[in-house]
Amino acid sequence: MSTKYHEKYYNYTQLITTIVYNRIKIFLVDKYCKILLENMNFYRKKYNFKLYGYVIMPDHCHFLIEPDNEKGNISQIMRDWKSYTSQIILKDLRTAAQGVPPSREIFVTHNLVVTHNLVAQAPCLGGAKASCLGKKKNILINLGHLWQERFDSFTILTERKFQEKLNYIHNNPLKADLVKDLADYSWSSWRNFYLEDNSLINIDY
Repeated sequence: MSTKYHEKYYNYTQLITTIVYNRIKIFLVDKYCKILLENMNFYRKKYNFKLYGYVIMPDHCHFLIEPDNEKGNISQIMRDWKSYTSQIILKDLRTAAQGVPPSREIFVTHNLVVTHNLVAQAPCLGGAKASCLGKKKNILINLGHLWQERFDSFTILTERKFQEKLNYIHNNPLKADLVKDLADYSWSSWRNFYLEDNSLINIDY
């Protein structure tokens, strides 16, 4: 989606979707999910935007964001957030993968991050181990890229559409068969709305 489109509507709520490079399921690792939320909170303070909802899935994220017209548009927010979270997570992966040949490449086998030896294991979520592993295959990624370059933005202009998109992102873990009950999924604003759990990040109601 063009920058011109973003800027035209950047004071409206946006449904943001951003996807991991090669759709690697890196966010099966809890500490990386925490990094995303900690930095979303940091940039929320910097750019004064409102966060109305989110979900972190194993290989992508959705956010409902209303930017502050005077502080920065959605492109600036996502540029900074994606850049910094990429730096931190890739640095951690490189540290874990010390001893990998100079190509700076690692393999990811379903939910296991591996080099020549196992260096980290990403626990499956909510007891749905068989479902979230998917087909057994190796994906080769270059550690210079965490996120796909672009992100998708959908402008929300009505309350009805807002509720539709909020329900959509909250139901992602069910549709992906990661959990049987949304109360068992940690990385979603569903917990803020229905369990009054603000331990990970506050939502702007």
